[in-house]
Amino acid sequence: MFTTSPEISGEIVALGHALASLPIGGLLTYAKMGHPSHYVARRAIRKAEIDSGSLFATVRGEGIRRLDTTGSINHGAATLRRIRKAAQRGITRLSCIRANATPLEQRRLLALQAQLGAIALVSNPLMTAKVEVHQTNTGPLPVGRVLEMFR
Repeated sequence: MFTTSPEISGEIVALGHALASLPIGGLLTYAKMGHPSHYVARRAIRKAEIDSGSLFATVRGEGIRRLDTTGSINHGAATLRRIRKAAQRGITRLSCIRANATPLEQRRLLALQAQLGAIALVSNPLMTAKVEVHQTNTGPLPVGRVLEMFR
């Protein structure tokens, strides 16, 4: 198993503290960070997110930004878009091999396509709006109740 060296661990902790101390909407530039490796930056972001309870996002060519509430919500929406596109691509790619599959492989293939179709369906922005209507500020909805909304 891979373990972090003490030098890198210290770098992660220092960068994590610097990120956690950023004001909301603040940006820590790569120049100020000393251009850390991708591994160090990802680990520091994860540490800062746990320590501060905030989300951070990389800004291409600039640095790492502490997201405000709107940015955090947009991050969630972007994640759903990415998942939906990946599911749709998966369905398309799996449909190319149907002709070469044995009956057992074809059953598995159809099951995978059905699962990917369900993921694409529930990650649709229209479904997000449907769930928002039933959402209260008391906490997340139970999964079973959310799935009933998609019928």
